[in-house]
Amino acid sequence: MSNKMNASVIEPFQKPLMHIQVTTGDNIHGREELIHYVETETRHFLSRFANHIMGIEIHFTDENGAKHGKGDKRCLMEARCSGHPPVAVSDESSTIKGSFHGATKKLQHLLESNFGKSEAHKGGETIRKENLAESKKMSTDRL
Repeated sequence: MSNKMNASVIEPFQKPLMHIQVTTGDNIHGREELIHYVETETRHFLSRFANHIMGIEIHFTDENGAKHGKGDKRCLMEARCSGHPPVAVSDESSTIKGSFHGATKKLQHLLESNFGKSEAHKGGETIRKENLAESKKMSTDRL
């Protein structure tokens, strides 16, 4: 009984999880394992942006079907961020995991350029802001 009460008290204060939806094409094998792996890795790699991201859709396709080839596995990632239009990236590789990691790096870079500029990196002041404050102080000291 006390566990249920504690859980209901804590739930409103917990950080909401990103909604992650994974879809695969017909020629992608190991679907359940892949979905678990992708959800776990996505939460890990994009945790810095969790406050901004409402949901992520990840689509895997095999461009050549049953044939094997270089760059025939494709991963498309679309992130829906609060207050911003959706952004999408894709990557191709010879493996599903390779295309996933390539797309994840691209999405990290894109989100960094969108949100990293509006916030101080790792919670600290940026060099530009510090220099700007010093230059304003120096110019007012001269007057």
